[in-house]
Amino acid sequence: MLTKSRISQQSYWIKSKLIDINMEESKQPKKYNLRKRQNITKSGGNKNGHTISEESSPKSKYSKKEDEYSETEMISSRKPSIELLKDWQIIYTRLHQVSTICSVDDYTMWIGSPKSNLLKVKYDLVRSSTITYIKEFEYPDVDFYDFCYDFDDDRILYSDRKNSSITAISSEYEISLFKSFRPLKPTCITISSDNYIFVGLVNKYSNDESPSRSIIKMCKDGTVCLKIDSIQEGKAIFIMPHRCIVNSVNNNIIVAAFENSKSKGKIIVFNDEGQVISMYTDDRHGVKFCPSFVTCSPVGDIICSDEKSGDILMFDSQAKLLNVIKKGDCRLYGNPYSMAWDTNDQLIIGTKSNPSSKSTGAIQLARYIQDTESK
Repeated sequence: MLTKSRISQQSYWIKSKLIDINMEESKQPKKYNLRKRQNITKSGGNKNGHTISEESSPKSKYSKKEDEYSETEMISSRKPSIELLKDWQIIYTRLHQVSTICSVDDYTMWIGSPKSNLLKVKYDLVRSSTITYIKEFEYPDVDFYDFCYDFDDDRILYSDRKNSSITAISSEYEISLFKSFRPLKPTCITISSDNYIFVGLVNKYSNDESPSRSIIKMCKDGTVCLKIDSIQEGKAIFIMPHRCIVNSVNNNIIVAAFENSKSKGKIIVFNDEGQVISMYTDDRHGVKFCPSFVTCSPVGDIICSDEKSGDILMFDSQAKLLNVIKKGDCRLYGNPYSMAWDTNDQLIIGTKSNPSSKSTGAIQLARYIQDTESK
């Protein structure tokens, strides 16, 4: 079990040692840090940020047409990429697909697949290609959509589809209710570096447009302090919020969402007040964009895995496309399905096997490269 004293002594969740950014000290971005949290006090507010009720929502400034946010061309000479550390090293799991990964420390992580189970494992991705299973929660006892790891309280928080709630698994493997959302159902969940919990909510698990869909921001006591409605100014911004992450460089909320089908997805960037900043919708001919996971690099680049194509897309912090890494170019086993950063700033990639095969999902390790053009 990780103690709080140990957590406070550990280095940042994502350090910047792989990157040399020549900036003045006052302009350096915050590091993505789940071990050392800071309470951010906004002017005119309190440490809990915005104080609005669950029923209220911020006024959207979304006024541009959706097409104006679509970007399919490379718009910068900078070209971030990833590189597998050992492209022959594949760690096979018991899961058909590794849909979520949460790194706990140098040797421990949680992995899971919604229609099978949730596992806590020990691993050494550098010296061996095996994992040791510590604890297994079998479906349907744990029927999750997504989960995240809460470093401060050493627990897993998962969106419980069966009970329409957020459920916690403690370090002693005790399961308890964190917050019920009935009649709404939770989808994605994440914890920001300043200790807020973000949850996607829908009226049902479908791709139907509905005003009863939102993304909420909660304090650790369950108090809702921000609500982002799916429909703003009469237009559906998102339908199924599938994954979310908070960019610790600028506090933007990044959401991977589906539209009227699971093969049509988008990336939406909201500011910390819930207003739309930008969007990405892939309109390349013959391409069905299916964002299975989204994360942010140490410098705030957005990285997205595509479940259908097997590609990994790299964006800047405003969701402008910088690079598309084809599945064959990085020699991934299976299609990328989930991502997480370990304590050494390396990207752990979970994959999904072919449905027609008897193979299993796997884990591979990659290095993030900020700019391949400047190498």
